[in-house]
Formats: sequence, structure tokens, C-alpha cells
Amino acid sequence: MQLNTVIIYIENYKDIFQKKGIDPEGLLIFEEATNYLNNMINRIQTYLKSPVLEKSTVNLLVILDSCLDFLDARFKRKNVKIYKEYPAEVFLSCDAVLIKEVFYNLILNSLESFNKEDNKLTIQVHKGLKNARINIIDNGCGIPREVLPRIIDPHFSTKDRNNNFGLGLTYCFRIIKEHDGFFDVVNTEVNKGTNIEVILPLS
Repeated sequence: MQLNTVIIYIENYKDIFQKKGIDPEGLLIFEEATNYLNNMINRIQTYLKSPVLEKSTVNLLVILDSCLDFLDARFKRKNVKIYKEYPAEVFLSCDAVLIKEVFYNLILNSLESFNKEDNKLTIQVHKGLKNARINIIDNGCGIPREVLPRIIDPHFSTKDRNNNFGLGLTYCFRIIKEHDGFFDVVNTEVNKGTNIEVILPLS
């Protein structure tokens, strides 16, 4: 299903709920989700054609927590324990929409890798003098060694082709690079997990 179709469904259900007098807080969630998806689609389409960053000063920790909150129901279904190791605050000068999409994709990859009962996700943020280092560490299925060199190749994916377009890590890598950042798979082992590292300059 295309994202534009999802947005239409959300708008339709929002109208139905509004007519039935559903809790205004629930309607606000629908509205925020719709606006986010619309914004994301427009920005991604523009970015893929000609990358133009719309930078502002944002708190990285707010972005990370927003991604975790958005996936909260799916974490609960997989019994994922989440550990956060944050400093007090970390401010970046970045395109908030695109950076949020990067971390959403990376966290989603970890979520989809879990294949056991004792699932753990750790988000570590280290604040240096000039850069922030973010590590996303999971104990999921890991990445096979023969696949590792190809993970940022466009359209390459080990996921079901019917539900995936293979642009996830390629897209993330490109956005990080445009922000003068760095992306690396620090460590990965099949059936033991993966440690992804992102380095971004501070504001």
C-alpha cells in the first residue's frame, strides 16, 4: 500500500470519528500522523530530486524519543526492553524532518530484526566537543557477513520485496552525509545483534 493511500485512510477515519464524537485527543493523534506523513512524503520526494536541507536547532533527544514513542505499540507486541543512555541535552543544527526519518528507519530496522523472547534495544548518545555519537544497539538477527558490503546499495534489501523498496539505509546514509555526518556498522553478528553508529555535528 502506498503512503498516499494510507493518508487517505487516516483522513477518512478521522472524519468518521469526528462525527461519532470520539475523544479530541485521539483525533489530534490522527491529525498529527497525517501531517507528519504528508510532510515526510513531500520532503522525501523533493530530497531525492535535489537535496535542500531546511536546518534549525533541535534537541536530538526529543527526536529519538519521538521515534521510540511512534513505535511503542510494536515494541510492546515484541516484548522489547528499551534502554536509553542520554546526556542532559544534545542540540543539533539539522533538518529535523529528515534526521527524524533517519532514526525512525534505523530503529525500525532493529525492531524488525528481533526474533527471540528476550529482545533488547539500547540507544546510546555521547556528546563530544564538536559531534554527537549515537549508537543503536540490538540483540536481533544480525547482518550476514556476505550482505554487509551491500547494505547501502540502492534497492538492495533482504526484506520481502512486496513490502519494501530497498531505499531505507541508502536514504539514511545520504541524509547523514548531507549533514556532514558519518554512518557505520560498528559490529554485527548473526543471531546476536547489531551496533549501528551515527555521528552528527553539534549546533
